[in-house]
Amino acid sequence: MLVDLKKSLVPDSLLAMKIESSAQWQVNQNVQYRWLTLNGTVQSVMGFADQAELLFPHQQPLIPLLCELPLDASVLEVGLGGGSHFRYLKTYYPQFSYKVVDPSLAVLQLFQDHFNPDEHKIHCVLDTGLAYLEQSSAKYNLIISDIYSQQASSMNLLTRAYCQQICQHLAVGGYLYINFMPETRFELNLLQAHFSSLNLTLIKTQEISGYRNCILIYQHD
Repeated sequence: MLVDLKKSLVPDSLLAMKIESSAQWQVNQNVQYRWLTLNGTVQSVMGFADQAELLFPHQQPLIPLLCELPLDASVLEVGLGGGSHFRYLKTYYPQFSYKVVDPSLAVLQLFQDHFNPDEHKIHCVLDTGLAYLEQSSAKYNLIISDIYSQQASSMNLLTRAYCQQICQHLAVGGYLYINFMPETRFELNLLQAHFSSLNLTLIKTQEISGYRNCILIYQHD
């Protein structure tokens, strides 16, 4: 069951708040859900009925990709948020190796305190995706890029240099899954242009109806 934000995410209580530079993170909950917001924008939701469930429509295209990965797949996620992808993979694909990169200590602390009920061990690198990839030599069967800028266009983060680094760290046959919120059609075209000269095949472009989210799925040839 997918979350209807307007109907479902009405808070009964504020559990936590952290301010980090210009970012204000809050954890809210009601009887059905707990969710993380950044400056008022919902980043991640955890349902109490099934804490591993992926509730947003932009997360659904990821599910069939996981069946295509090797049994011992290596997964990198850039952008932790409330850790919904982490909980899903730890529940249904515990054999995968999983690493997260996120620059926010506040996010990691809120995740550990409020969004990790089974106390799974998490390997989280506190850094930007670009900085981490520039100093790493690891290859991954799946890279999930789920980063958001609260101050400016997401394209400030989804730079050509970032896209090039992702491609260099994607194993042959591996998948790249990008969730971002373009302000304009130009931004979508620009991101696709970043990848056009790289050794990747575009598998899917999906604009999520009723949301700003857009999904891009690439595979390494």
